[in-house]
Amino acid sequence: MEIPDHQHSWIPESEWLTLNDLPILISLEQWFADNCAIIAEDCLRILGSDQIVSAYALEGFATMHCSSRVAFSTQMFASGEDVDVIRQELGDYDERDTIAVKRLYPHIHKRNTELTSFILDYPGCTFAPDVSGQGSLV
Repeated sequence: MEIPDHQHSWIPESEWLTLNDLPILISLEQWFADNCAIIAEDCLRILGSDQIVSAYALEGFATMHCSSRVAFSTQMFASGEDVDVIRQELGDYDERDTIAVKRLYPHIHKRNTELTSFILDYPGCTFAPDVSGQGSLV
């Protein structure tokens, strides 16, 4: 963390961070590192039938699992974008994205079937849920 990175001309000088702020920033960074998994899991509790809310709720979880593409693609889909447009913009899912889909699946498959179908059918996704062994994914 570099203090000059927080001292830009568009920020009033009275709000610039100083070396005195560094301990607070470090403790905040540590708090987030300690709690980001819990926050991501908590966000999944609001998954439901509302496409927009659900798409944004899964962002923290997907990003925490190294897949901003799953997060952004579901948000674009929930906003009404066509799959071909999304694919052109973001590309196919890769192995990291498929792992994120696999981890996300137990949380979303019963609560938002449309988003679930979207992520499972998205180009490049190789995860296929085993319905008979579904409980083992949780």
